[in-house]
Amino acid sequence: MSSDSLKDGILGEFGDALPPDSKLLEECISMCQIYNLEPTDLRYKWEAIIYRPSVHSEITSFDMDSLTSLKAQLQRELAKKNTSMKPKPKPAVAIDRRRIPAFAERNMNKGQGVGLVKIEPQAGSSSAGASSVMFVGPKMDPVSRKARNYRYMYEKPSGRSEVLDDRIDEFAELIREHHKGLEFGDPSASTDEEVFIVGRITSDLDSLATSSKLTEATLCIESSRMLASGTRTPLRFDLAFEYEGKNSGGGRFLVTEMLTLPTLSQSPISSGLPNAKMDSTTGDPFSMAIATGPYTVDTDLAFQPWRAFLKGIRESKPNVILLMGPFVDAEHPKIQSGDTDSTPAHLFQKVFIETIRSFLDSSPGSIALLIPSIRDIRIYLLPNPAQFSINNVAFAATSIDVLFHLRKEEYIKRGTAVDPLPRHPMTRARTRWPIRAGIYCSSAVPFELSAEVNLDITHSSLLKLGEGSDGCAPDVLILPSRLKYFSKTVYGTAAINPSLLSKGMYSMLNFSGHGTGGLKERIKTEFIKLES
Repeated sequence: MSSDSLKDGILGEFGDALPPDSKLLEECISMCQIYNLEPTDLRYKWEAIIYRPSVHSEITSFDMDSLTSLKAQLQRELAKKNTSMKPKPKPAVAIDRRRIPAFAERNMNKGQGVGLVKIEPQAGSSSAGASSVMFVGPKMDPVSRKARNYRYMYEKPSGRSEVLDDRIDEFAELIREHHKGLEFGDPSASTDEEVFIVGRITSDLDSLATSSKLTEATLCIESSRMLASGTRTPLRFDLAFEYEGKNSGGGRFLVTEMLTLPTLSQSPISSGLPNAKMDSTTGDPFSMAIATGPYTVDTDLAFQPWRAFLKGIRESKPNVILLMGPFVDAEHPKIQSGDTDSTPAHLFQKVFIETIRSFLDSSPGSIALLIPSIRDIRIYLLPNPAQFSINNVAFAATSIDVLFHLRKEEYIKRGTAVDPLPRHPMTRARTRWPIRAGIYCSSAVPFELSAEVNLDITHSSLLKLGEGSDGCAPDVLILPSRLKYFSKTVYGTAAINPSLLSKGMYSMLNFSGHGTGGLKERIKTEFIKLES
């Protein structure tokens, strides 16, 4: 349509609201030409933009402000149309979001699901912009990638049951190897002699309606189908997973002794032994700044703790920054109420990605690790939980508050023990890791906090620790928690709770390099308070 025809059509549609020789008219003609609109369509779209429903519905006057809003809306519609016409790339994780419950999708938006992992040209090599450390991420072979590429919440009850059953049998075999000649009995069978049993601690299903807290009245042990036909038997303690005791009738197993589980072996790094696989270029010292979200306080979206953290690392320039979500928290009051002018995606791009890029530009030897985030140069994207290494120092980390979940589900029964049970709850929580269970215990999710964990039992093998070629425990285990911060060496592994950045705290880890001393002497963790 010619400019004259458009001019006449627009004047006919808008009438006296549009002067014949105004700038508004020129803009309207230009918009019709750019977006291929008829004058009638232009008027309809303008009325939809400026219409405000009220008791007396009315349409406001036609001015430059409303025209600017209309142009922005047309641009968004065009961009959406162009995007829909492009072939969609294969997603990293095939998830049908239409079939995901609302609480699970909120968690996925918070970054507590499986993240994308950047594909490196070679194991341990860096992309554009050489860094001063050697990073080795999760395995990227076809088998490992296929194991991570699954559809969340599509597991079948039968598959879940088989995995839990196999896990009990796996523990039984580990205990047989550790305690030579040990045989297991059936906790549900009445016996006169004491027997050893192994199983999974659960809560009595009949009591879950009144309380989800584990108590002695609700304590049960579930054995595997091979060991005890998969029965659940109530536990009662005479004194103090594998137990010794007997079932004298009455439908309960009386525990008289508890044996400890075998732990993972220490890595050469932790034990200070020489490692033939390492060369002189992979044992250099490095520093790592560790921060965990939320990155802003509940009262605003100014991200002041995050900006204070950036100020600190710009001065110290650590070799590695490890950032764990949530970045833009779906549970933030202003996000939930919609009291923000920006979308979560725009906030993440503006507040985090652009500032991380700026930091990496100012510190060319550094890298950034995000659990999880988006692709970028020298920003490595990891699954959640993640296992990786820096200069051959093995790390395991997750943004899930494992310690708090265990603390809520803790049940204590004191008795005679070879190693006295620590009195402080945080000390007890620290001594639980790392063991054979993995980075998260499948039965540790409190009922009221279950929305915080996206966990398919059938894929719980991805949580196992010591799944590398050496089968050793990680050198550093990072478990951020709302509980008090700490750094503690447990079974040769440095366990760290860096606290939350919204509480004004982050941690700085310094590794002095490979040597003959123990890990405790070579890894120092400093807890840094943000400047107000």
